[in-house]
Amino acid sequence: MSRSAPRVPPRPLWAAIALAAALSGGASDVSAAPAVAMKDGFPVTRPDQLYPLSEVRRGQRGVGYTVFSGDAVEPFDVEVLGIMEDMLGPGRSVILARLSGERIEFTGVIAGMSGSPVYIDGRLVGAVAYRFGAFTREPIAGITPIHDMLDTYGPEIDPSDKQPPKARAATAPPLYRGALPVSAFRGPDLPPLPLYEVPRGPQGALPIATPLAVSGLPPQALAAWSESLQGAGFMPVAAGSSTKRRLDLGVFAPRPADQRTVMSNVKDEAGATPALPIAPASAIGAALMRGDIDATAVGTVTYVDKGRVLAFGHPFMGQGRCAFPMVTTAILNTLASEAGSYKMGAPAREVGAVLQDRLTAIGGDLGAVAPMIPVRVLVQRFDEPEASPGLETRVEIVDDPVWLPTLLDNAVAAAGSRRMGYDAGGTIDLWARIYVGDRVLEYRDSLSAPSPLRLPAFVSRDVATNAAILLRHEVGEARITGVDVRLRVSNEVALAQVEAVTPSAPRARPGEVVRLSVRLRPYRGEAFEVPLELKVPEDAEGEVEVYVGGGLELDHKDGMALGPRTPRSVEDLMAILAARRPANALYARVYEAQPGLTADMAYMPGLPPSQQAALSLAVTPGLEHAEARPGPEVKVPTAQVVNGAVSVRVQVIQ
Repeated sequence: MSRSAPRVPPRPLWAAIALAAALSGGASDVSAAPAVAMKDGFPVTRPDQLYPLSEVRRGQRGVGYTVFSGDAVEPFDVEVLGIMEDMLGPGRSVILARLSGERIEFTGVIAGMSGSPVYIDGRLVGAVAYRFGAFTREPIAGITPIHDMLDTYGPEIDPSDKQPPKARAATAPPLYRGALPVSAFRGPDLPPLPLYEVPRGPQGALPIATPLAVSGLPPQALAAWSESLQGAGFMPVAAGSSTKRRLDLGVFAPRPADQRTVMSNVKDEAGATPALPIAPASAIGAALMRGDIDATAVGTVTYVDKGRVLAFGHPFMGQGRCAFPMVTTAILNTLASEAGSYKMGAPAREVGAVLQDRLTAIGGDLGAVAPMIPVRVLVQRFDEPEASPGLETRVEIVDDPVWLPTLLDNAVAAAGSRRMGYDAGGTIDLWARIYVGDRVLEYRDSLSAPSPLRLPAFVSRDVATNAAILLRHEVGEARITGVDVRLRVSNEVALAQVEAVTPSAPRARPGEVVRLSVRLRPYRGEAFEVPLELKVPEDAEGEVEVYVGGGLELDHKDGMALGPRTPRSVEDLMAILAARRPANALYARVYEAQPGLTADMAYMPGLPPSQQAALSLAVTPGLEHAEARPGPEVKVPTAQVVNGAVSVRVQVIQ
């Protein structure tokens, strides 16, 4: 005889049964525990009202608080299941708990509730911070003990040090004269700009995802960015930008760090929804980018004492010292989803800065100021006069060596796509200026590609890659203070391929002018000839190579002939990045097969083997082997972006 399973009432009926039991006194709930002191709608915690981990026992019941929507701080029930000792390392335990209550049972553990304070016997025990498994049938969470969170501002950390982390050395691509060796800005592949990796717990235990409220980015840009964001522990969600926070951004006037200013930590509004001030159980945001495009990480406040704020209960990105604007955040709604419920937030008022990003919490100071880098992107069409206002995008981006290039990539791509009507393919002229203190990296280039390539993504990655190299290269610390990008765009594809090069004669004397006929074929057009004249070096012997092609191809040819250049200063690095050949021209250059050495751009051909060996063994900064000596060069501007190259040999007769 088969035994049928007990019939489970629908979820709304569960809530009614639980409510009836609570009202009748038939079930233990939050009312059974000592009341939590409240003030102005928020739970109040004094420094002497903290519940020690040593007193936590299985079966204890408590209450947690968070904002599900609007300006209401709402409770949920907590039942202690045990302690996961040393889960985060020696002496770093996590309290395992079951959450309950009508809302929580419907949504499960919510992205954005990280930091929600939990109380036992009216005292603060910790913050909801971890989830376990995926698609779970009950809301099981990990609670970070409050005493561990207080170590965020422990004696070993100097809280007065509000500077963001220094630009760290990273694996940067080798630099060649004139260009990167890989076609990062004109090829079909977009090299990734890595984000921080969020520290992971043991198998099945993860920090609760952090919603990243994003507005102003087109769907294509956000979709391309989402994979790396999710890998870093974020859940990108659609959001709105408060009109109050539209900034009149001065382009090259970043705000200084380590300052305090008068900031009102009061109730505000965003997205037609109240935004509560920074207080226990209220929403908190860490602004990464703001202005015409917004990106704000959303969590919950755990504890506030004398202007010092603790939140999240887990790392933001685990980078230690940091500097992000701290903003109040309106919670428009909590969206329940089997794939993962999350809070839908909108940033409101800046009230301070997040200055610490540690294992057990993020910490910030009310009134502190985080530096932001101003960025302007002006986009005009080819058929508009240069004096036209075009379409301007202005943002501020957090001063961080990883986030700045990543967000710069998104801002430039969004501005370009918006002006090009989100069509694939076209042509873009780029003029970029990256300000490094009182120095400027300035360069121009042109890019063109047919559908399905989305050209703004390649332009944006070009600018972002140069910013990343400046910030992360080990040659020295380069602090970017502003970025100004101007684009002229067209939906027409203006490409031309080098098909053939014909010299007027196969031989020439030293110093003689060689005439060349170069056949170019435009994209979906008829081929045409371009005449060139190039002089053979006066001391040339034997045979010379005449290399004809686009700017990228000539840059690569120089790099292969002369070898990589080792920058010895930030100025040197900026000079290398600026020395590219723009692609809207046809180039030709003579190369002589004379192996030698180069040092700081000085070419030393024909050295005896003994001298080459001696120099190679000596510790000589910037010394590289060279395969050929470059000679005269000619440039002919074109109406198209030139791709491809052809090499011809010319015999030198005496």
